[in-house]
Amino acid sequence: LVKMKRWGGRFYFGFSAVVNLRSPKTAAVIRAIPADRLLVESDLVSTEGAEADLRTMLAFVAEVRGWDVPTAARVTRENAERFYAAGG
Repeated sequence: LVKMKRWGGRFYFGFSAVVNLRSPKTAAVIRAIPADRLLVESDLVSTEGAEADLRTMLAFVAEVRGWDVPTAARVTRENAERFYAAGG
């Protein structure tokens, strides 16, 4: 993450329950990333199960950051809006 700072605000970090909850390092990584760079995503091919996957990841982010789920949802939504507005 320290090396990434030279690139400024162009980087966001997306987390998916399907991929990232397999690693015991994910919690530490989420805690290390600035709150304004966190995104949640679903790596599922179909929309079936995507909402549950996103809710699982939001709950995990909230837990490791010490937030409630609505705060995690608000922060990651605002980040996604900035990401897509910038042509991400």
